[in-house]
Amino acid sequence: MAKTNNENEKQSAIVAHKIIEYIRTNNINPGDKLPSEKELSTLFNTGRTSVREAINRLSSIGLLTAIQGRGIILNEISIEKFFKAFLTNGLSDFLLLEPQDVKNLGELRLLLEIYSCKKYLSGETNKDITEMSDILITMRDCMYSGDLRAFLKADYEFHKFIVSLSNNEIICQIYKIIRTPSLREVEMVLTEGNIPVIQKGHEKIYKYLVDKDIEVLHELQKHLKYLNEDNLFLQ
Repeated sequence: MAKTNNENEKQSAIVAHKIIEYIRTNNINPGDKLPSEKELSTLFNTGRTSVREAINRLSSIGLLTAIQGRGIILNEISIEKFFKAFLTNGLSDFLLLEPQDVKNLGELRLLLEIYSCKKYLSGETNKDITEMSDILITMRDCMYSGDLRAFLKADYEFHKFIVSLSNNEIICQIYKIIRTPSLREVEMVLTEGNIPVIQKGHEKIYKYLVDKDIEVLHELQKHLKYLNEDNLFLQ
């Protein structure tokens, strides 16, 4: 009896886990070659199709690379590659967000932005913030033209710059991940009517940062406030 797609997926997932355990227990290092599909099939007592699908799974997340003539190679996984794998494989576009998830993401986003501003205010981060002024100009143009999509993109760049003030690459990567799904929630409530209010908040945040005024922390809290469990509304 032929296996169903679900059974095949389950089997390939099991084999993928076995390959990972094999790499660990045999102290295989980045750049080293793994056994061939045939050898892994014999080792795990499973079909080559399941092994091939497992290798494809692990290749899709950047762990392995199958090179013709060389075999299956273990890749080096840096922090940057780890986050990039999540951002580029499209999974984040399909995250199903419950109202509580949206609220939790918003709270995490606020923590990251507040922390980044504190680093800048303390003088630990010496970064030229004039680029934010250019972003604000773009946002004003979008506001007047009513281009919500372009405004949203500029909004992302504005807040991403704030997080860059942390001078912490891991924080910046985490921020990219949480903004990918939460952007959809923001877009749901972004209208020509509330853009001027949102833009006013951006202008205040920038001014406080230029002046190195601690009031920027309060303004960020207002700007990223969650009004209810259903929608993220920036004010």
